[in-house]
Amino acid sequence: MTQQVSPANVVRINQIIIGAMLAGLVCFGGVALTSQNKPNSESILTIMAAGLALMQILMWFVIPGMIVKTQLKAMKDLSEADRMPRLARVFQAQKIIGAALLEGAGLFNWVAYMIDRQAITLGVVGTLMVLLASMFPTQGQYESWVEEMKHEMSGP
Repeated sequence: MTQQVSPANVVRINQIIIGAMLAGLVCFGGVALTSQNKPNSESILTIMAAGLALMQILMWFVIPGMIVKTQLKAMKDLSEADRMPRLARVFQAQKIIGAALLEGAGLFNWVAYMIDRQAITLGVVGTLMVLLASMFPTQGQYESWVEEMKHEMSGP
């Protein structure tokens, strides 16, 4: 039995999730920026947070793609009608996982800023937020992605 998938619904759900993640970072940033902590000369937490951010960014480049490749292999023998709902779930999963990697690092860096008050942390958080915002899906992006995945599955 095939299930109809509305591209508009897939995109809208992802927009809500990623928008909520961004809003959470912005709101927590407001708390971090207005906290009254004094700067800490020991910045081990800042170093750890920046290191985690770097690691999460690297994983953001790799893990969603691995998920997609694994799922595409499992869908090769399905009819196009059966592929569409699965492609929608794969699109959503890779977006959510990628966004979660960035959001977690962003929250940790806000905490590091609250404690250490090191300006570098603001740059790290800003970078993470820009990357997260770049993931905000559009209808055209989803449709292009689906076409690209169909092409990949039809290839060798």
